[in-house]
Amino acid sequence: MNLDMKIKAECRDKFIENDQLLDNYLALNFDDLTKEHISILTGFKQKITGDFIIYKCLTNHAVFLNAADNKFYAVKALGDRFDEYFDKFPVLIRTTLLPYNGKIIYDGFVKSSGVCFGSGITSTIKDEYMKAKKQNSILTTLSSLF
Repeated sequence: MNLDMKIKAECRDKFIENDQLLDNYLALNFDDLTKEHISILTGFKQKITGDFIIYKCLTNHAVFLNAADNKFYAVKALGDRFDEYFDKFPVLIRTTLLPYNGKIIYDGFVKSSGVCFGSGITSTIKDEYMKAKKQNSILTTLSSLF
């Protein structure tokens, strides 16, 4: 907890890049972990790292659009809501989504691109969001993808 944020980010990047680190941790600590902790950590293998557009913040989650696959995700904030960090939506960020207790969270690290979206792109995202909402295709868990 007391490490500099730069060091934390470097550790996180190594963790994201190398799935073997998680496997090694599980193997070394298996006897000391509860079944719940093992399940949570094993679920982290279903992570999605990439560029996301935070379209909007709702009461219980933020709506993320994955720039790579054009899927919408309902992402729970870890503590403070996303609208406490960003003044305007949509906003382009880079982060990692993780499954946690049947929900989608992010890993706590968000890199903002500073990209601003004009009304044309915003309107297109809104149309796609409304379509996904109508089709009930906004993902609330990552387990259905793997």
